[in-house]
Amino acid sequence: YLGKVAQGGGLGALAGLTAGGESPMTNAGVGAAVGSAIPAVAQPIAAIGKAGYHSLVEPWTNPAAIKGRAFLEAAGDKADEIIAALRQNKQIVPGSMPTAGEAAVPAGRAEFANLQRQAQGIAPSAYDARAGEQAAARLAQVRTVGQTSQALASAEASRSAAAGPLYAAAREGGAVVTEGPAVVQKINDLLAKNPGNRELVTELANIKKGLLNESGSTRIDAQQVSSVLDGIKAAMAKEDNRFIKGALTGLKNDLTAAIPGMEHAQQVFAAKSPPVNQMQVGQYLEGKLTNPLDETARQRAAGYAGALRDAPGTIKRATGAPRFDELTQVLTPQQLAAVNSVRDDLARGARFEDLAGKGATAAPRIGGEIGARAPAMLSRAAMIYNAIITKLEGKVDKKLASEIAVEMLNPPQVAESLAQAKVRASRNAVLTKALQQTQLPSSAIAGQAMREAE
Repeated sequence: YLGKVAQGGGLGALAGLTAGGESPMTNAGVGAAVGSAIPAVAQPIAAIGKAGYHSLVEPWTNPAAIKGRAFLEAAGDKADEIIAALRQNKQIVPGSMPTAGEAAVPAGRAEFANLQRQAQGIAPSAYDARAGEQAAARLAQVRTVGQTSQALASAEASRSAAAGPLYAAAREGGAVVTEGPAVVQKINDLLAKNPGNRELVTELANIKKGLLNESGSTRIDAQQVSSVLDGIKAAMAKEDNRFIKGALTGLKNDLTAAIPGMEHAQQVFAAKSPPVNQMQVGQYLEGKLTNPLDETARQRAAGYAGALRDAPGTIKRATGAPRFDELTQVLTPQQLAAVNSVRDDLARGARFEDLAGKGATAAPRIGGEIGARAPAMLSRAAMIYNAIITKLEGKVDKKLASEIAVEMLNPPQVAESLAQAKVRASRNAVLTKALQQTQLPSSAIAGQAMREAE
């Protein structure tokens, strides 16, 4: 018996020296103790040797392995997907760096998301700072479209300077519009075809009234027709019925063509309008994203996404122009990609929060008090005892939890920790299977168990 104990101690010490880690001598001492104490039964020895390493050696010499196991447990069967997503570390919005939990959202692993939720509670200031950086990046992205109120005012002034004199010349030129009878006849035809459409009848009656002079003649001047045009545009701006809007658009185009110089004025105005309309839409979306009283407040994902979905309403409220139905008619492809990227970035954050909540009961615990503790009070001995107990449990203590919290702000770093933990777990599985199939002397099994645990 004493020979077996001595042999086990010697081989256990040798296994400890070759197990890796930062303190080979500590490994050797603990390995000798474990090797000397393990009974000569193959399968129980494998389990006890592994437990001995995890509990006695690993916490002191290789805490990264404990951290890696926490990541691996949280990743579960989605480890490969999570590693790939973390290595990609996709920035949906330039400058909006995701956390590990957010970067891993495509894998859909609730336990991994909740691991970060716990990490946020351990290092709240760091995560609050990251959230602030993300919000600033999203706001900057929207402002690539909306720019500033000063830029919008400048663009509107430039448009007015170019088109204003042309409109004035067309309106005040005193030309007699001889096409009035044709337009009135078109109105009469519409009234005859749609007698039951009260809303359309009302609008057409107002237009027809404006086109007749005091004697009932349709020979009217440009200024009077311009006033009618303004009324049609106002009616179109509040009109949501596509049929009525189409009828009004046709009459507007006919009257515009009837006024000398009016079409040219409108062409100049239209040519100068895209930058104005784009900034108007961008600033409207910014208002939906942020709190107007506090830009640093939590951004409003639902309101912003709703504004993008309701493109016609958004354009109409932002520009006052009823002629656009899709954002593609106002924004360039690059601008559309920018505003959509903000929506997608916010959606990823919302998905992370949803997963984190669902993983609350199943994720590995980090940072909490584990196991029995002696009341520390002012006793140095009790403090030392508590520290030793925490180490011997081989679980994530507060120090490792803090390291995890910081590391999860760097997705590629978490990916490497996960990959290393996966390699260790695979090697352990192979060695454990070999131990279970081999009847070795107790000392040899002790040494092998020390190796496979690492």
